[in-house]
Amino acid sequence: MTTFSTFEDARKSLVNNKFMPANAPLLDDVAAIAAFLCNPAQFEAALEQVSSSLWFGYMGQPAQAKNKFSRALGMVAESAGFRITTATGADTGNSGRLSKEPLEIKLIGSDKVFVDMLQGGLFWKDSMNLRHGEYSHALQWLAVAKEFGRRAVAVYKSTADFKSENGVLLWSWLADCFPSNAAGGDEKISGKTAETLKSDTFRSPQRITDYLVGQVDPLPDHFVSYYLQATYKRRGLLHYKQPKHDTNAPKVADYGDLPGHMKEWHKPARWDGAPGNDNRLLRKTTGTEPAPVATKTDATRMTFHGQTGNFYA
Repeated sequence: MTTFSTFEDARKSLVNNKFMPANAPLLDDVAAIAAFLCNPAQFEAALEQVSSSLWFGYMGQPAQAKNKFSRALGMVAESAGFRITTATGADTGNSGRLSKEPLEIKLIGSDKVFVDMLQGGLFWKDSMNLRHGEYSHALQWLAVAKEFGRRAVAVYKSTADFKSENGVLLWSWLADCFPSNAAGGDEKISGKTAETLKSDTFRSPQRITDYLVGQVDPLPDHFVSYYLQATYKRRGLLHYKQPKHDTNAPKVADYGDLPGHMKEWHKPARWDGAPGNDNRLLRKTTGTEPAPVATKTDATRMTFHGQTGNFYA
């Protein structure tokens, strides 16, 4: 289990595991971001700022607009120097280079499409599984951007360019680890240290989901926590249960074994990987679309982050 208490610890890990030479231009920024993601108080404060920005963008959406949260996310992402994928189709060709941007991606390994996404500063709606979270990486990096400004974008784009001695992508080490109570992440990063990709910090996207929706009640005055919990409950994807080891403990999220955040309409016919590409790109295919979802226009007046507006979820 790896937690970096200081910038120096993170920097040492990067050098010892052969991710980057000691004189690499981005080394200090990568180490600082790793330490930031390991500091709960700092990350949670930055994430609250992200939530406030998203609420402001959400409030500005017309009542008839679809995907209000995603639209707000795109606005905040662009203001930070990132982009969010919004096109309805994807065509990677044999090269793996994106000519259109997919709406949703289940990224597997270090496929060329994955590299293209990172190097392009693109966020995607992640279909890995519910606990991993469809928005977790976007929220993760917007919080980083609140703390580090445009330096976050440069580091994000570079995470596909470096690997450890054992071939572990810098992205995995920095932002896509596994918590101790989840499968995966047991491989050693290099032969030089005992480090693995196990980390009970916000370097693991599952920890972000746990923080936002892991308890029965959403975080107080936190738009993103409230929105995600309300949305997943409405979809029937999120349930809470009593921990087996402690019947007096509060109920916690039971994410179940859903293979994706939209299991109710993800059918095999909707998924198609390009030649030589192991990733799954969501494409609009005639006859396989889910039933249209009505735009929500019935609003509840709610207050988050000191601002009152219409909430539609």
